[in-house]
Amino acid sequence: MKMPPSLLLIRTAHPGRKTVSLRLPIFLLWPLLLILLLIPLMLALLADLITFFRFALTRLTAGIFPLLGEIRGTSVGVSKPDRETKTTITIL
Repeated sequence: MKMPPSLLLIRTAHPGRKTVSLRLPIFLLWPLLLILLLIPLMLALLADLITFFRFALTRLTAGIFPLLGEIRGTSVGVSKPDRETKTTITIL
């Protein structure tokens, strides 16, 4: 499994001005995220055990963990046609 993202980088560029860059540490939210993901995983496991679904819900819920590692490196650029401001959000 890949490492989950650790930083969120937000850049705003105005023509003729300096680029403003903001770095937000996502790794501080990892413990909270782990708790929020373990609760649905336990509930899905319990539901699968009660209803004999062959662990379909558990596999679906457990698939979220690798997905978090794969969003690393995602970059989204936003610009408006009427303004020359460009905003880029990158997950590192």
